[in-house]
Amino acid sequence: MTLHSRSGFEGPPDPALRHLILRIWLSVPNSRRLPDELAGTFGATAPGALRGGIHPPPD
Repeated sequence: MTLHSRSGFEGPPDPALRHLILRIWLSVPNSRRLPDELAGTFGATAPGALRGGIHPPPD
């Protein structure tokens, strides 16, 4: 299992040199269980849990 995270980004103070960063958090319905110690970061750790990200509309 590979977990990856990022810290906050701080760009240059000059507005002419700034750029836009978009991040997306993908969470799939058939995801694996996460270790319980990651609950503080990811919320639900159960297999199949949709953690963060954009949720599909309910049926």
